[in-house]
Amino acid sequence: MSILSRFAYREGSAVVAGFVAGLAIGVLAANLAFGLCLGVGLGAVVDGAMRLWRGQQAAR
Repeated sequence: MSILSRFAYREGSAVVAGFVAGLAIGVLAANLAFGLCLGVGLGAVVDGAMRLWRGQQAAR
């Protein structure tokens, strides 16, 4: 997470990045639905993890 914390983070940006990555994965795998589900799902997980991490940092 230290690599991600170097950049300014806005809530929801990981989901947008996951959407873009999902499009690329979908095109490469020739299955757009799978790529979008995988990309947006992973983006949501990263976004949630970043929100939890920022909450813990704020509590300190």
